[in-house]
Amino acid sequence: MQMNIQEAAIQTNLTKETIRYYEKIGLLKPQRQANGYRDYQAQEINDLHFIRKMKLLNVPLADIALLIKLKNQETSFSCKKETLRFIDHFSEQLNEQRHLLNTAASIIHQIRSIVETPQEENDEKQIIALLEKFEGDLL
Repeated sequence: MQMNIQEAAIQTNLTKETIRYYEKIGLLKPQRQANGYRDYQAQEINDLHFIRKMKLLNVPLADIALLIKLKNQETSFSCKKETLRFIDHFSEQLNEQRHLLNTAASIIHQIRSIVETPQEENDEKQIIALLEKFEGDLL
């Protein structure tokens, strides 16, 4: 499977500019044809899908670069240690995101209940108080 950048963009749901940027910062190294055009193979397409999914999880590009490097090299003891360090750090981040999402869902549910069953003139104050939980370190 060989693709040009337009086909790779369509296949991965990324823009050509984003793909070029990933190449510029070293996340991708597509082969070049004789005319200089990029030639995306299955590995690059897989890496682009991987990058996109990691970005959806808010993984920084530096960490994505590390993961791609680990994914594409042979396993060694140092590779395993580096992977475990990353996994521990990433697990902490996911737990923080999970907590934030659960709290946000709870707040939104509470606001919905207030709006759907208005009972007092303090409804607006209750909603504002709930929304203010997103400010600072309250969550």
